[in-house]
Amino acid sequence: MLSSLKAAAEAVGKPEWGNAGPGDSGSYKDWPEDTGFFRREGGWSTEYGEFFMSWYSQVEREAEGVAHATQPLVHEAAVALTN
Repeated sequence: MLSSLKAAAEAVGKPEWGNAGPGDSGSYKDWPEDTGFFRREGGWSTEYGEFFMSWYSQVEREAEGVAHATQPLVHEAAVALTN
């Protein structure tokens, strides 16, 4: 994923944005308002934040496509678990 972020950042002329995600986004236990990135008027509303959220949305769409395309294969390979 980092290579994808790096390529996207270079494509918009901001290679420094491709090194990592936002450092102030908190962890899974944090409320959005307790983070620098997701709080009201936080980092998400900056030029970098808009870039990152757009890139992340694209990654999500691609992952959904892969999951949807492989669903029949997973269903066919289902294994019944017994005691």
